[in-house]
Amino acid sequence: MIAFWAPFLFLHLGGPDKTTAYSLEDNELWLRHLLGVAVQVIVALYVFIRAYQAAVCQSHPHLPRHRKQPIVLPTPDSEEALEVIEFKLGFMYDVFYTKSLLVYSGVGGILRCITLSFTVCVFLAFMLITEKQEYMRVDVIIRYILLVGAIVLKFYAVVIILSSDWTMLWLSKYLLDLIAGDMVQVVERKNNGEVKTCRLPYALQSRQELQHTSPKRLTDHYSRSDEVFARIHGDSSNLPDHYKDLISILSFDTREGNKPGEEIGNFLRRGIAGGFFHQLQVLDLENVFRPELPTNIGKLSRLRYLGLRWTFLDSVPTSIGNLLNLQTLDVKHTDVQTLPSSIWKLPKLRHLYLNQSKIMHQKGGSSLKNLHTLCGAFVDKNSPLKGGLDKLINLRKLGLAFQLDRSEQRALGDKIVKPWGLRSLK
Repeated sequence: MIAFWAPFLFLHLGGPDKTTAYSLEDNELWLRHLLGVAVQVIVALYVFIRAYQAAVCQSHPHLPRHRKQPIVLPTPDSEEALEVIEFKLGFMYDVFYTKSLLVYSGVGGILRCITLSFTVCVFLAFMLITEKQEYMRVDVIIRYILLVGAIVLKFYAVVIILSSDWTMLWLSKYLLDLIAGDMVQVVERKNNGEVKTCRLPYALQSRQELQHTSPKRLTDHYSRSDEVFARIHGDSSNLPDHYKDLISILSFDTREGNKPGEEIGNFLRRGIAGGFFHQLQVLDLENVFRPELPTNIGKLSRLRYLGLRWTFLDSVPTSIGNLLNLQTLDVKHTDVQTLPSSIWKLPKLRHLYLNQSKIMHQKGGSSLKNLHTLCGAFVDKNSPLKGGLDKLINLRKLGLAFQLDRSEQRALGDKIVKPWGLRSLK
């Protein structure tokens, strides 16, 4: 009986995330803690009385007035700064005074699963196998209380871990990556620009839509066994009717030479001209060598993502300015030196990845006000970005390469400071 109760008493006393010896030592030093609390209460009362006396002296008309000090009220920026300080101090405390580094690691997760499974196994063994007639009823009840309490503490610890700042920080890193890749869509943001609510992109709004909508996806692996092979790489010129409902086209044709780019270009050109692909939302041609983007690509009015990374493409058609729903354009690791001025016409563009590319001067009053990510842009004395970065009011991540003199660099730095929500600068 004692051998059975002892480990559970230690578990309930200290818990898996604390050190039991410290808890026992603190019990012996309760007088010192009581003295500390008393001193803090006395200091708090002293400060309160002094503040009250000062307020009475300044408000009484017959008492000599001292020079009034300005009262500094907390502003949204100061409140956010205090929240950040509180957040960081919490992490420092966890690192120095708790076992958080182990608890929130992979090893800690494995150990927690092992201890939880062992506790559940003991509970089941005691409930189903043990002959309880040999023990007093009170002893059996106490054992059940200890076992159930241990299991509840284990699950409670898991809930605390999942709702902790460590978990939120870990999830936020991956959340930003998912948002940048348009895998997750932001629905609402906080006043400081952080994500408040999000959802999956292209989410269906009702059960009726879910029942009557069948999204289609086309993937080209350059395999002769695939149904799509003959339509992209073969002689088949007819496209099936269900291609009109395609929402994504992904190509994994990594062959060398000009053939991959020519074939996917002809496929897109024929499909768009024939009235297909008008529901397309994702077009990812990463690693396809120099795909020949058709000039009629601007007819893909629903396109949200255009991935051209590692394609070594050398130009982008001006009709890209007609893609009014485009949210992400990725031309990183390409030979695109200059983007057409029509890029400024994309009101919903949020993520723009370049390869030290220039952007032609803006025509008209349009601007990329919804842009959150701008990476790989090249700025020189003739670049429209040199004097227009402050107009990108929603910018969160900025990566630049520039060729400017000292005065122009200082002026560019002043423009960079203005976007208050900027979080990353390279």
